[in-house]
Amino acid sequence: IWLLEKKAQGNHAAFVFLVILVAAVVAQAAQDAPKGLHFVGVGYNLLEGNPEGGDLSNGGVDPGLLLTRKIFKLTWKTNKLTVDKKYTVPDQVSFAPRKSCVTTNKKEVFSGSKSYQEKLNLDVEASGSYDAALWNVAFRFEQMRKETSKYHNVFYEEKKCLQRGRARYQLDLARIKKFPVSEDFGASVCVYQKNYDEKAYFNFIERWGTVCVLDL
Repeated sequence: IWLLEKKAQGNHAAFVFLVILVAAVVAQAAQDAPKGLHFVGVGYNLLEGNPEGGDLSNGGVDPGLLLTRKIFKLTWKTNKLTVDKKYTVPDQVSFAPRKSCVTTNKKEVFSGSKSYQEKLNLDVEASGSYDAALWNVAFRFEQMRKETSKYHNVFYEEKKCLQRGRARYQLDLARIKKFPVSEDFGASVCVYQKNYDEKAYFNFIERWGTVCVLDL
């Protein structure tokens, strides 16, 4: 409306203003994807994992994340945007950022491997058909059992959790839209024998993990 009222200033000036405005909107929508989205689609090993992070000498990254083992391939062909139109995201991913960040304080005490695992189970959820007994050895069970049973250590933990959004691989659309898997994973599956081979099976698990990261 302001532009129409001020058209006496010249159509050229109004045209330039509109072009600048559109360019600003496009530039805003083309921001890099939110941090952490590269974890979606990678393999995860419950036997080695620890949602609270690993050795600080390795950057404190969860040792269960197999960052170089991408199971689902992510593409960027459609210039898909987040719900708030602020970031570009992979075609196969839905991301809803939080407009306000809430810091949550958690204080916990655990004195055994079992209580430690139960605490971590709240941070990682596995779905699908898998052996439920896997949880009995998940999250470096042996290491924590040694710390608590042999050395009788009691741990106190206080941490702050900052929620910035939720990312989800759209698995329900994978078959319909034929979402791709990575070439490496596809090749590993194709050479896998139909008949059960325990050694080959465990080698596959060692390389690609027990589950795949689908939700963050």
